[in-house]
Amino acid sequence: MRDEVRGAMAQLLSGLNAEERSSLLSLLQGEQPEGDPVAVIGMGGRFPGGANSPEAFWRLLQEGRSGITEIPKSRWDIDALFHPDPDVRGKMYGRWGGFLEGADQFDPLPFGISEEEAARMDPQQRLLLEVCWEALESAGESPTGLAGSRTGVFVGLADQGYNRVREPGHLDDFSVTDHLTSVASGRLSHVFGFHGPSLSIEAACASSLVALHLAAESLRRGESDLAIAGGVTLLLQPEISFHFCKLELMSRDGRVKAFDAKADGAVRSEGCALLVLKRYSQALADGNPVLALLRGGASTSTGRGVSLSAPSVPAMRRVMSDALAAAGLTPADVDYVETHGSGTWAGDAIELQALRDVFGAPRPDGTKCVLGAVKTNLGQMEYAGGAAGVIKAILAFQNEAIPPNLNYSTPHPRVPLTDTPLVIPTQTQPWPRGARRRIAGVTGFGLSGALAHVLLEEPPLRSVADVTAQRPVHVLTLSASSAEALAAQVERVAPLLDAVPERLLGDFCFTANAGRAHFAHRLAVTGQTPAQLRDRLRSWRGEAPAERREPQRVAFFFQEEFLLQGAPGQELYATQPVFRDAFDRCTAAFAASGAQREVPAAEQTQFSLGYALAELWKAWGVRPAVVLGKGVGEVTAACVAGAIELKTAVRTLAARPSRADGVGYPVLEALPPFRWTDPARALEDQKVTLLLGMAQGEPGHFGMPGFLPSLQAGRGDWDALAECVARLYARGVEIDWRSFDRPYGRRAVAFPGYTWQRRGFWLHRPTDGSEPVEPTRADDTAARVRAVPAQERRALLQAHLTAHLAKALRVAAGELSTNKPLILLGLDSLMTVELRRRLKSEFGFNLAVARLLAGACIADLAQDIEHHLAASSALAEGPPPAHSAGTEEREVIEL
Repeated sequence: MRDEVRGAMAQLLSGLNAEERSSLLSLLQGEQPEGDPVAVIGMGGRFPGGANSPEAFWRLLQEGRSGITEIPKSRWDIDALFHPDPDVRGKMYGRWGGFLEGADQFDPLPFGISEEEAARMDPQQRLLLEVCWEALESAGESPTGLAGSRTGVFVGLADQGYNRVREPGHLDDFSVTDHLTSVASGRLSHVFGFHGPSLSIEAACASSLVALHLAAESLRRGESDLAIAGGVTLLLQPEISFHFCKLELMSRDGRVKAFDAKADGAVRSEGCALLVLKRYSQALADGNPVLALLRGGASTSTGRGVSLSAPSVPAMRRVMSDALAAAGLTPADVDYVETHGSGTWAGDAIELQALRDVFGAPRPDGTKCVLGAVKTNLGQMEYAGGAAGVIKAILAFQNEAIPPNLNYSTPHPRVPLTDTPLVIPTQTQPWPRGARRRIAGVTGFGLSGALAHVLLEEPPLRSVADVTAQRPVHVLTLSASSAEALAAQVERVAPLLDAVPERLLGDFCFTANAGRAHFAHRLAVTGQTPAQLRDRLRSWRGEAPAERREPQRVAFFFQEEFLLQGAPGQELYATQPVFRDAFDRCTAAFAASGAQREVPAAEQTQFSLGYALAELWKAWGVRPAVVLGKGVGEVTAACVAGAIELKTAVRTLAARPSRADGVGYPVLEALPPFRWTDPARALEDQKVTLLLGMAQGEPGHFGMPGFLPSLQAGRGDWDALAECVARLYARGVEIDWRSFDRPYGRRAVAFPGYTWQRRGFWLHRPTDGSEPVEPTRADDTAARVRAVPAQERRALLQAHLTAHLAKALRVAAGELSTNKPLILLGLDSLMTVELRRRLKSEFGFNLAVARLLAGACIADLAQDIEHHLAASSALAEGPPPAHSAGTEEREVIEL
């Protein structure tokens, strides 16, 4: 095992440049106390001021803008709530806040969530879902490709009272799961299929930094292999603002004046900030972007003090010192601290004193430590504030500059900084790379007494991988959960190709293919240059095959003897290690058995070519449901299927009694699955939808539209093979894109994220009572079905079920596929309860939960009900007694 680890490490180091090797080795050899450091590989966020991405956030910071505005009337009626006297109950003197654009907007379709549940879900959970998706895309990780992985979720948030917009009598089955704080992290784990720890953290304004610290520890312990950390806040109810105004903690003019003599309070704001973490060595191996290294951190509590919510200089000093010790750093190593900087006069003084105590000693080299305060731009983002500070620090690394604080003119009189290296920036501070590694600290303090501090290091420079044998043709895929979203994606991506350097085209395509989600609506184009891919995208007008709603069954077909044209496989042999290794194994097997003298060279080539192509397809994740062949191909098929070993296959070819057509191989007589000679019959018998040829050929050959050859005469290997890959993908076959690009040293680069198709889902207080629903009697519905001709009953049942489910899911009936598993349409456990009740009431039919879990679709249920009605001899007497509804509900929820 030790030799295997050494070999893997040697392979990893061989692909790094000098700086990356030096950084990784020094960190693994002890300069980093925990060994393999934690890397930040992705980030996503929504910030006030219309900054709906980290890039837009940086523009806001760089331009010195504020995201704080007067509270919009669409959120609260500030004129009715305002009063200048803080002692007036139920009023507030602060008219200002940092609010997100489109906080009610959401696209439920990519997440498999029904519109009904989306409307009732805490919008903080909706925001977490979208930002988590975007952060994973930023990391070059496919959001739908991590199901079953040890991915941990650590998010800070609190209940902001969304459920209180409804009258108590209108609470429904979704009220618990959609509003409990603890469910938010579970929602992410459930929707994305993560199997790591899942924690919702409530530590006031320290929450997202505490979450980041816990996520890093989970990675260091090996508990998680990937982690999502951060926080979210939406301001949905005004009561907390009433309380803060009563304590006179809110700014009266809407400006946060951190560390200024005129500081008069905070401004509440909302937002979401998430970071994606992975161990550094794994991030390098996987081609993820490394945005920063998380050197260390600490999370503590104030303990017993003046009061529960009062900050403490010793406590703040302790958490920063603990983080430095954990990171193996000294205060003089830190160039920049993104402070808590709340803008309260007393709180700022306490934080400044702690910063002076820890970082205020003179530095012999004359370097400074800049004190940033993002709350002067955004306000107090509360549960997301610490993670927003981390994103600001990472953006400062990337842009080699620290943006200015706003609203600072007069130093705080309580804590002078003139004799210290501490600097409060009023204009952009250059922060270039150099001989000195850049280190940033980020601080978060909570009203509950929770404290956290983390330390970030700039990432090592990364060079373009030096791979001598590159693949000459690229495949670019785009995918979406609807045709409209796919068209929008094409419009976004095509113009970007004009700016992609040819040397980075492989990385660009790799990011699209391996780092984005794949849905039923999809397309793929091939090309050797950015211009070719751009033109082929622009020429696409929805010509991709119709959405595939059923899994594709692929057969590998090994043809009989054929005339080799050109030198098929030669280009692959020179540029594809998997193909080359498989071909070499065949050559060695022929040599070892002496069959080189017995088997004609053309047959050896045919066998080796087919075998190597099959091994390549399998390495790319394409596994055949069926293999079939004829002539030499019959032996290759048996070998690829594992029925005979490679050495046996070679000896079988050498022992062939005759070269005449129709003569079989005695060793294969007991293996009828490999003796099909009619591809069309095989497609029909085995319900195969695509026939993949393992040699040269023409698409649609044998009179079968589903036939796709791996290679084509007169075309380069990669030209034909890349087109075959693209066609398979467009028809719904899943490709392992990381394996597809593994030999070429790809790395994730900037690429557009998913094109959301958002709609409003803001829940409003009902103005009238619940609408009564007239129950449908089982004998009425059953009689209506029995009254139509037998051949029409199933279609009627399908239409009836589709209409009911469309209403439950709040989608158009035409959007529902009758052949798609119900659990993939967005049907959750609570909807299942209602469906079971309805089918029991209407048809006397007991729907087994196991049937749904096994992937039953509308067509399956229609068939089950049709059989049930046909078998029942007592329909006229009404349905059999129903089980207890409570029992049914418990069964589903427990599952």
